[in-house]
Amino acid sequence: MIVRAMSRTVYAVAVLAAALAASTARTVRFPNSFARAHWLIDYRFGFIKRGLPGAMLVRLSRLGLLHLNKQTIFTISIAMFVALCAGLLALGGRVLWKTGWSTGLFLALGAFFTSAYVVTVAHLMGYFDHVVALLTFAAMWCAMRRRFWTMGILLTVAVLTHETVVLTGVPVVLLSIPRDVWKTRDAMMRAMAPMLMPCAAGLSILLSEQSLAHRMQLRADLVRRLSAFPWITGDMNLFVPEWITTRVLDHVKEEAHTFPWRIGNPDFLIPIVPTALALWMVAGALSGGRRWWMIATACAILLPLLLHFVAWDTAREWTYPLFVAIACVWVTAETFAAPPAPLKFSRVLLVVAAAAIAINLFVHYPLLDGQYDKFAPVARLAVYAPFLAGTFFLWRSHGAHG
Repeated sequence: MIVRAMSRTVYAVAVLAAALAASTARTVRFPNSFARAHWLIDYRFGFIKRGLPGAMLVRLSRLGLLHLNKQTIFTISIAMFVALCAGLLALGGRVLWKTGWSTGLFLALGAFFTSAYVVTVAHLMGYFDHVVALLTFAAMWCAMRRRFWTMGILLTVAVLTHETVVLTGVPVVLLSIPRDVWKTRDAMMRAMAPMLMPCAAGLSILLSEQSLAHRMQLRADLVRRLSAFPWITGDMNLFVPEWITTRVLDHVKEEAHTFPWRIGNPDFLIPIVPTALALWMVAGALSGGRRWWMIATACAILLPLLLHFVAWDTAREWTYPLFVAIACVWVTAETFAAPPAPLKFSRVLLVVAAAAIAINLFVHYPLLDGQYDKFAPVARLAVYAPFLAGTFFLWRSHGAHG
């Protein structure tokens, strides 16, 4: 029985890997100039947000372990991308193994691996989103195993890498803390004490932005540094220093007026909502329909949408709820060891997940830099054929078992 379940899980992960490969093939590219510029930002001119990865590269280059050049950034970016893809597949396999087979669950995972999040992850090669996602998964793992100080350190590194983790990673890490911890004051204090570190890191970022003279000098220093690299093109030697030295409050003043349009734009609602809904329904079903858990996971999934108040890259921000949703599925599978069988909402879930996959396969999700999906609708059917065929085989073989 165990061998059969293991072989079924391995086969299911292979089918999901086919979906991931097809989704990434649609948009994969080398890091653009925006991403390359961020890896060159460090603390040489003073404390600055997102400066930790660059500072680590500088330290390694001074130790003679690498050369700080375009090829190094490409290599690290590809390694982070591959690690994230492997982590997502491991997450999918873990959920399937922990919960047992369910057609609805598998289709929801299939919806994620064909989703705009995976498509965009490949498109954003070299962005710190990959690093933050990996750090979030690691912090969740530590939280579930009560290694709270390691959890706090990982979240601190994540905040210093990219401050958006406050809305995309911290909530789901808090959901990963075992439920019994919240029942006693002493246990809760032991779990929350390490959270002072990422809070201090976030506060340091806010305080560092308050001096106008400091920000203007920092901006000029960064322009001069980035201008020394001929492979920082497209005026990113000017734009990145400007964006990164602008205060959060100033970003809100510039961007908040477009929030209603961004949050209600069907170009993003249609590709994102069905997949997010399917994953949220899976989390609710795995929890046994616990209302408090469904409310908590819904809030965590929706929180990243607040980034539309401060950020202009709308397509990128819209994919964050999908990342949080798959993380919620994982933590639910780990937290509630005996999921109901069959899943609650199974018929509705089947319809929603299947509709999400169909949308993901044929809708063109907006990309950055004026780029477009590499495949026309007919070509997409060809690249997704292994996933679709594998899904059909799984459904015929195991669909009757839930």
